[in-house]
Amino acid sequence: MGVPANTLPDLQEPRFRALDKQLTRNRKGNIIYNTITKGQLQILEKNVDKEIKSLDYKHMLLTLRLTKKLAYVRGIQKSLKKQRERRFVEDSADLPFGVYGGRPLYSYRYEVDQIIKDKHPRVRRLKQVERYMANGKIRGRIIDEDDAKRQFKMIMDDFHKPRPTPRRESPLHGFTTKISRLKSDETMLSCYAMSSSGLKLPSITTRKDNFQKMKKCATLRLPEDKLPNIQGRQS
Repeated sequence: MGVPANTLPDLQEPRFRALDKQLTRNRKGNIIYNTITKGQLQILEKNVDKEIKSLDYKHMLLTLRLTKKLAYVRGIQKSLKKQRERRFVEDSADLPFGVYGGRPLYSYRYEVDQIIKDKHPRVRRLKQVERYMANGKIRGRIIDEDDAKRQFKMIMDDFHKPRPTPRRESPLHGFTTKISRLKSDETMLSCYAMSSSGLKLPSITTRKDNFQKMKKCATLRLPEDKLPNIQGRQS
């Protein structure tokens, strides 16, 4: 007799249990391998970054001397150019020592140092900002500091200028109560109480007495000769 086609396999069979153990073992091995590989990769990245920084620093030290020498040479060239522009180009009896006046190169040391300082990136950025600010003031894009303070003072004075206070209408006296915008809550409540003082109801005892009098008047009967002639009034 054959096994039914729709019967599910038993997961507790030896072959399925062995397969599950093998899969679990492979998964744990892959996790351990990935963790070890990740740690090695991080160590390699740190070493590579350290080596790059070390090479950059060595390259900077090697090129620093050349950079200083190049800056000094360019400074000498600019100093000599200024010297030529100050003097006449052609030799004559007035210039027996030539265009440069017979000065040695080391005598231009101060001028070269000034040129190198002026070419510093920080100084160049500062000069550029000052140039932008000067152009902005000339073209009207930037307001002068004194003018800005003056305009700000005018705006603040206009803001704090005293304004007319609103008036509240009283039910008995009309527009008699003035209420300021800047009054405190207590002042507002006192003004409201003063304006509405004429609308207060009488006390409880007074109302009781008036009610008793009204009841007494309703129970009394006037004589017939004192009753008003309603028919005659209607005619």
